[in-house]
Amino acid sequence: MRIKLFVIFVAFIIGVIHVHAQTGTPKSATVLNAEVNSQLPDQNVGQITPYNLRQTTLDMIASSVLGQSTAPTIASGFCSTASNTSISASNGTAAFDILIGGATCGSTGTLTMPAAATGWACQAADVTTPATHDVVQTGTQGSTTAVVLTDYARVAGTAQNFNPADHIHVMCTGY
Repeated sequence: MRIKLFVIFVAFIIGVIHVHAQTGTPKSATVLNAEVNSQLPDQNVGQITPYNLRQTTLDMIASSVLGQSTAPTIASGFCSTASNTSISASNGTAAFDILIGGATCGSTGTLTMPAAATGWACQAADVTTPATHDVVQTGTQGSTTAVVLTDYARVAGTAQNFNPADHIHVMCTGY
């Protein structure tokens, strides 16, 4: 009898309690400020609940370009014949690997990025042939959706063609 009552009680509790899966939603700075002011009151008014704190934090993370889970894409350049250049692995825009294509390489390549507020700051390294290739962000100051990478000869300092089959590790932060 006790087990039956316990099962009925548990079923009642499960039916009454609402379970909320929390996920963040990208929002503008104005909307985030309003959410912080309404959900996280100062010490004189209201109460900060764990749910409100967690939801506001998740919204901030989702709104951050740094936390952008969308991987960049190859827009143009790099190597375009034989096998095309591709993003072979990524953690969104925070860190990703560009696998340079098979042949007919140029010295620049353009990436399409998720929209940033002002632009992108990127750091790149050719991890296959680092002694001779220095990959640098060039040419897209002020673009909110594009990044251009140029391959320079490490000793001469002049632009050179990307090396087929090289891996370029890139880290980008939107600002």
